[in-house]
This record gives sequence, structure tokens and C-alpha cells, in this order.
Amino acid sequence: MPDGRVDMLPPQPMTWQDAVPATGQMASPLRSVWLSADAGEAVVWHRQRPLFQGTATTAQSIPNTAYTAITGLAALVDNYGGANDTSNTGRYYGPITSTGQPSAGDWYLVSGYVPMNFTATTGIVIAGVRVSGGTVQAGGRVPGSAHAETAMVVDLVQMTGWGTATNSYLGDWVELMAYQSSGAAATTLVSGKAPALTVRWVCASPAASSSQVVAAPGIPHTWTASDIWTADATGAGKVPLNRELRDAVRFMNYPPIARVTVDGSTQTIPSGATWTSLSFTTEYVDTHSGWAPGTPTKYIAPKAGLYYVGGFVNLIEAASPVGYRAIRLLQNGTTAYAGWSMVPQTTGTLGSALNAVGLIRMAAGDTIEVQVQQTQGAALSQYTNVGNAGRLIAVWMSQ
Repeated sequence: MPDGRVDMLPPQPMTWQDAVPATGQMASPLRSVWLSADAGEAVVWHRQRPLFQGTATTAQSIPNTAYTAITGLAALVDNYGGANDTSNTGRYYGPITSTGQPSAGDWYLVSGYVPMNFTATTGIVIAGVRVSGGTVQAGGRVPGSAHAETAMVVDLVQMTGWGTATNSYLGDWVELMAYQSSGAAATTLVSGKAPALTVRWVCASPAASSSQVVAAPGIPHTWTASDIWTADATGAGKVPLNRELRDAVRFMNYPPIARVTVDGSTQTIPSGATWTSLSFTTEYVDTHSGWAPGTPTKYIAPKAGLYYVGGFVNLIEAASPVGYRAIRLLQNGTTAYAGWSMVPQTTGTLGSALNAVGLIRMAAGDTIEVQVQQTQGAALSQYTNVGNAGRLIAVWMSQ
């Protein structure tokens, strides 16, 4: 492409083989076209992964008690032209995938921000995301007050790319959703702050990744003119291509990511000053097996690095809510990263949903938990249906 990008993910890197004279096996030839595909295209892709951020600068009317897609997003960045549907101006379409598995799709980190211009003290504001018209994945649920309220959502979503055999070759799209219950239609706020949607590619389709996941690729050394390439043999003056090229590309295509939820859980959150860890039940993606049913409250970092971590809880409120609600992330049982805290809506039982988000540096084996605290005076149950259930997401970002 003229700007240096590729229009699809780099192909899965090849596996090189050494010569084995005893069996007659010949070494893989070192061809420039293979090196270009494995190394060159991988560098081009990973230096400019699909990224979109758009804001809506025109106020939009949101009806009472109905999820509505935010439209009119003006792109601040859209390096793959995913927001090009002039009839549906709030949609971002995922680019084509590389894995030959269009039925699965790649994973994207999505965040959205919805400020509402109403001051009703009896309503709530919710931000959510929706893929291809499916179930809305809810985010923060903020009670109304005398001030304009803003809700936020963070999630991992999976999308097939345009050009695949699904969705009439259009592929999947994601859009930002807004909900409010002020009692009448209300408009989004666009003065000083405005609705915004950010979408970032983070992982190739796991449908083809079972044999592609690399736990910890070797660190490439600086090659010299006298080095000899090998497939796997190591030693002075040798370049093992499977470790230094193939595995490095595979790891960047399939870094550690995870999304686990409390779908169907019966766990309640006790009242008091004690923090309670969410016990997750359902795994949607976990490329490096960081979560296990045997330790349901913890995500265990499979590799050292900087992780983007998001926690979410959605509490069912009592008939007469009192006290406060809070959420945090806990690393290794000792280091806390504060999230939202709020006083619940006191009129009605609309529930309270809270987010905690952070960039956390972890060593391999470190643990992350999502913890909740509430002071209702009695235990509170959680919403556990798809779209509203509490969740933990984790994305390896860099070494």
C-alpha cells in the first residue's frame, strides 16, 4: 500500500527445517520471498495495527430506556478505513483477518465514553458496545444527579473482517451504545466533552492459534555477516530462524489476552469493609491459559510485561439502596489499583455497574483479581446474564 501498510495480517510464518543427512532431509532454502513475508510484512503490520478513534461532535437525542447507537463519529485516526459506512456513521468494521478462519475473527480492545446532558436525579446513564447488532455488552452504570453524568465501557470484542464469507462480505462491525432513564429523551453532551469510541486490534483469530501460541519467544541476537542460518540448532555464529523469526512473529500475532466473566454465577457480594474477589465462571478467550476454573478469581500472567487490565461488576440493588459501592484491581494479593466508587441510585432498583482499568506491569506468575466492596447492610447479587455479567479482561501490551 502507498502508506506502507498491508491490507491483511501477515501470513502465518513458516517452520524452517535443518538438513538431516542420515534421512535425506534437506534444509529449507533461504528465499527472500519467504523472509519478506515472515519478517517484512510482520514488521509492517505490527508497527501499524488497525486503530480507530472517533468522536461525535453533534448532540444526539437518546430516547428514554432504550439502547441507542451513537452516530456521526468523526475519525481522529482510522488507519484501515474501517469507519467508511456513510449510512451507519457510528460503525467501525474490522479489517480482513489473516488466519484463514473467517468464522472466528480477530480480537479488538474497545473503549467508549458517553456524556449525557441531563440532570435528572432518578435516572441512570449506561455506556455499552455492540457487535453486528447483537447483544449489548454493558459498561459503567452511573446514577443521575444534579450534574451531567458520563458513563464508560471497556471490553474485548471479536470481529470477522470485511472480505470474509460471513455478513454478505461486509464483516463484523462494532458500535458505541448509550442508554439513559431520565424519564424523557435526553441529548448527548458535546461541549467540552463528547461521545468517543476507540478500537484497537490486539490478537489474531484463536481459531488457528492452538499450534501458533508461543509461551516466550527467544530474544533475537544481532546478526553478523558470518552467521549461519539454521532451523533450530543454536550456538556461536548460528541464527535459529524458528526461534528468532517464526516464534517472534507468532507471539506478536497471538500475545496473551483473556476475557472471563461471571455468566450464570450465583456469587453474592457481602456487605461491609471487606473486599470480595469476583469468582469467574466463563472463558471467552484466553490465548495463554492465564485463567483456570481451579483458581476462578485469578488471572495469572503467563509472561512478564505491561498489561492492560479491566474489571467490571454489575450489582443488583436492594429496594432501598444505601451506602456505597466500589471496585478495584488487586495484584498479587497486596497491591491495589482503585477503580470507580459510587453512591447507588436511591429511587428504584436499576442496579450499579462499576469499572476499574489500569496499565499494570507484571512478572510471569503474578496474579490479578477484580474485587468489589459494598455497604448496603445485606449481601447483593450480581447480574450474570450475557451482556451484563461482571468480567475481567487482560491484554499483554509490551515487554
